[in-house]
Amino acid sequence: MGHRGGGRGGGLLRGLVLGAWALGLGACGSGGGSGETDQLQVAHSLRFAVEPSDALSGAPIEPVVTVEVVDAAGERVRDLSVPVELTLPLRTSGENLRGAVAYTQDGRATFPNLTLMHVGAYQLEAHGTGVLAARSRSFTVRGVEGAR
Repeated sequence: MGHRGGGRGGGLLRGLVLGAWALGLGACGSGGGSGETDQLQVAHSLRFAVEPSDALSGAPIEPVVTVEVVDAAGERVRDLSVPVELTLPLRTSGENLRGAVAYTQDGRATFPNLTLMHVGAYQLEAHGTGVLAARSRSFTVRGVEGAR
């Protein structure tokens, strides 16, 4: 009896392994015999696709900061929804940063309302569950009087 139970478990495990192989290595894509294969992508890290640029305090950063989820080869992972949070790694105060959480869609998280309230030099750090963080280049936030 113990042998029969183990056989079913082994069959299930074998089916899962074969299913994973078919998804990752050899299943034909929807190209109808075109020879395309579906490749299993594994999210590895985040990267800034659009880096933050200099901005005015209290105004959204433009162009819109964008973070991508990428695999180990640097290709965007499009079929995964990951919450991404931006932080200020060199600062202790988080109340300065607004609009810093977004979910990825098509492998990208955009931050259209990302705003810093205080004048200074900054870097952003992007964090997501189960992926390596990314750090942006440095940028400056100026006051309205410094915009001229």
